[in-house]
Amino acid sequence: MRATIDRRIFQFFATATILVNSLTATGAELIFKRYDQGWTPAIRQYQTDLLDLMLARTEPQFGPYKIEVSTRPMGTKRARMALQSGNDINVMFATGWVGWGLDVNRVFAIDMPALNNLQGLRRLLIRPTDKARFDAVNSAQDFLQLRVGSGATWLDNAILLANHVPLIEAQGLENLQPMLHKNRFDYVALGALEVDSVLAATPVNTWEIYENLLIFYQLSMQLYAPKTQPEIAERLQAGFTMVKNNGELDALFNRHFAATISTLQAHKRRLVVLKNPDLTDSDNAKIVAEFIAGYGALLKPLE
Repeated sequence: MRATIDRRIFQFFATATILVNSLTATGAELIFKRYDQGWTPAIRQYQTDLLDLMLARTEPQFGPYKIEVSTRPMGTKRARMALQSGNDINVMFATGWVGWGLDVNRVFAIDMPALNNLQGLRRLLIRPTDKARFDAVNSAQDFLQLRVGSGATWLDNAILLANHVPLIEAQGLENLQPMLHKNRFDYVALGALEVDSVLAATPVNTWEIYENLLIFYQLSMQLYAPKTQPEIAERLQAGFTMVKNNGELDALFNRHFAATISTLQAHKRRLVVLKNPDLTDSDNAKIVAEFIAGYGALLKPLE
């Protein structure tokens, strides 16, 4: 099975290389049509800068490029369907490719370990009056008494429900703060690297970050391209490999998130670890071990 997959990948990139060489020889401008909605401002800007860096570094080998951001109003699901066809969108960051009408065989996924194992780390937004309640969480069972509010289309929901976390859905990020204020749930869990930008973009805050409790689960970020446009995937893979190996990826990460990392390292925090149901127990354990190895000195996992 593994050998078959390897042969398919080789054949895919062999075809892509022929197409790329043809485009480069003619000096044709390769157009990357991106969908960038569904992310908070901090992550969206990081992705924008990363994509541009990857393409700029591959320009000598692959030729000129242009990035177009889709302005068509569409939800995340519709955008993923559009990427599969390759008509209106041909590049998209996402944390998975599951759902009705989606076919992983119609897209190429480039693994992007671009967030230093922090993509699945969550900080909590709570009501300011509830600090004492969260201070009293000293076990995994205590944590499961609290209700989380989450966007109805967020992929995190499957992970939360699989771990028996009480979950209340909202139609979007903009609805979560008023629902929290009205006691519909007890907290909102947002990416550790993006929650500060959410607060900064909120005119009136009735919630605040609770710094002494974190949630972690495996949630990777991939960059997707349609199988009908292998030249797009070929260049993205080459660009990511290049900036990862030459140190520019780490420099970009630090430029965007150094302040957040300093905040996370300020003192020891309690940590709730959840399993990703799409992974085996051994894979979950391996990923958690890698995360703890990197940040464990500042964490106290709850049992």
